[in-house]
Amino acid sequence: MPEEQIVTVAHERLSDVFAVVSQVSSADGAPHYRRKVHLSLSAAQNAVKRARERGLQAMIVLCRMEPVEAEEDAWTHGSRLTT
Repeated sequence: MPEEQIVTVAHERLSDVFAVVSQVSSADGAPHYRRKVHLSLSAAQNAVKRARERGLQAMIVLCRMEPVEAEEDAWTHGSRLTT
């Protein structure tokens, strides 16, 4: 499959795809967060519930997934990504 076609298919199939991120604050109150991507809302809710049961502040963030195109050899040579 040509690369142009792969990019087109990725954009079409991921046009309305979302992920849920659970964000949990550090136990010592420092401005550091642990973030984890979940593909289901129930998994994120469970993670936040467990964190709150441990006395930590936690929240859920809904994120839209969007394909990112990379310049040639971006993954092996650190090139810049384009949207």
